[in-house]
Amino acid sequence: GEQISLTDLAAAVKAEEKAPKAKKSHTAKPKKPSIRAQLDAAKKEQSKQTPPREKAKELEV
Repeated sequence: GEQISLTDLAAAVKAEEKAPKAKKSHTAKPKKPSIRAQLDAAKKEQSKQTPPREKAKELEV
């Protein structure tokens, strides 16, 4: 990185200590959906859809 003066560093540390810290709580974050659940849902959606028609056979002469 770049050089900084020690007085700037000390001032930043003091300001950080005086500032009220935000409490980190695990309950505040919404839980991310499971990857496996997403994959299962995607498989179900694909099985619901009709398979695409093969047009290549019709186009061949």
